[in-house]
Amino acid sequence: MKTRPPFYFLVIALLLTTIGKIHAEDWPTYLKNNSRTGATSESLSFPLNAQWNIEPGEAPQKSWPGPDGRVFERKLLRSRMTFDDAFHVAIVGNHLYYGSSVDHQIYCVDTKTGNTVWRFFTEGPVRLAPTVWNEKVYVGSDDGHVYCLNSADGSLIWKIRPGPSAERILGRQEMISRWPVRTGVTIQENKEHGPLACFGAGVFPHENIFLFAVGAEDGKEVWKIDNLSQDNAGRNDLSPQGYFLANDEILVVPSGRSLPAVFQIGTGELMHKKRHSWRTDAGGVVGGTQALLSDGQIYAWGAHHVLAMDQQSGNVGFGWFAGHQMAVANEAAWVANGTEIARLDRAAYAKNSAVRHKLEMDIYKTKRTLSGNKEKDEGTQEKINAMQKEHDSLADVGFVWKSPSPHESRLIVTANALIAGGENEVIAFDINTGKEIWKSEVDGDARGLAVSGGNLFVSTTKGDITCFGSAESTPRKSITKKEPSQDPKY
Repeated sequence: MKTRPPFYFLVIALLLTTIGKIHAEDWPTYLKNNSRTGATSESLSFPLNAQWNIEPGEAPQKSWPGPDGRVFERKLLRSRMTFDDAFHVAIVGNHLYYGSSVDHQIYCVDTKTGNTVWRFFTEGPVRLAPTVWNEKVYVGSDDGHVYCLNSADGSLIWKIRPGPSAERILGRQEMISRWPVRTGVTIQENKEHGPLACFGAGVFPHENIFLFAVGAEDGKEVWKIDNLSQDNAGRNDLSPQGYFLANDEILVVPSGRSLPAVFQIGTGELMHKKRHSWRTDAGGVVGGTQALLSDGQIYAWGAHHVLAMDQQSGNVGFGWFAGHQMAVANEAAWVANGTEIARLDRAAYAKNSAVRHKLEMDIYKTKRTLSGNKEKDEGTQEKINAMQKEHDSLADVGFVWKSPSPHESRLIVTANALIAGGENEVIAFDINTGKEIWKSEVDGDARGLAVSGGNLFVSTTKGDITCFGSAESTPRKSITKKEPSQDPKY
């Protein structure tokens, strides 16, 4: 047998190493990118086993109470303020980063072991995932500051207070800034100004809110908005909370329980902030802290569906997507509504949803006409029945597959699987067939999902962060946080 030279094996080893690097991707911000689509081209190797689990000892402390099961017009109200329901993560290389609303710290964790590499204290709850860019970690805190840290050791590079003063108020049993930073920090390259770090401060329009774009490297101001709350006789209801969305042209600012505002990212000029009627063109209660960008549209979450709005004008008409969660990759979308998870042909579904929405509005208007008549109008009722029949006949247009599932807490998609979070469980489906391929128990509602380096990271409402890796990997024991909950300097 011919003997291979040592160089041959060296080449093979280098190729295998390179292939691994090609397919491993970072997850540097919430839901992977500034469009918040929750999609990665990385694949996962199933089955997965729990490698390590971080137990913080205390669950995340949300900034706002939820609707607590209240019903409005026969519909269950759902929380639309979900940005701080778990310790959401960012991952670059072998380091995972997250902030804590319990002990006010920013953590860097080794993804192989779950052990803490470094931690940095702020003076208030940290409610959103950090953003990692160019060996820096960016994060905002309820103490009213934005921090830029060295990603390797957690040392402070720069710090900004966007609000006008250091005044404190009582919020959720803690002393916080009157202008807390509850937007995270979004890093977006800009042709004119270079990389920008964008964030907001303040939650009460009548006390003024502030939006900033600063140089990501040095923190120097590029533009700021400090007068929006006074626009239109104080009727602008912008309350910047949640994760910004961004591309080369626009900055989308989620706004509490109302629809987002859109600004030109290079100048900060307001483009639009719409108030679509939930009874008509919105198709239901809309507005919240979650959204994504795709197809030139802003997909804005509502109480029961996702509304697509043109990113330039804010107008509706592209589509109405039934579901409580949504992820997008290429031409497909995946939605979860609490009873089933479905893959959609996004263009076909959107076109069909516009037809169905028009029929729904026609039925609504016709029923109002019928209810106003004292005498029974059989012709009008027949018209309503015909429209309803047509509406129902279109119910399955645009669906690629459906799979029964109660999992509706979070969706992300890899090259080979759809990952769904639910109550005390995380589950994976084949993206092409909808067949269940793996699931595992977790402690709490799986609200945070991320994929990097062949691992799945799950964050729950109990505060746990669990790393799931390939079955060949060696599992490690749970890590319970026992570090001080207060900065020793104070």
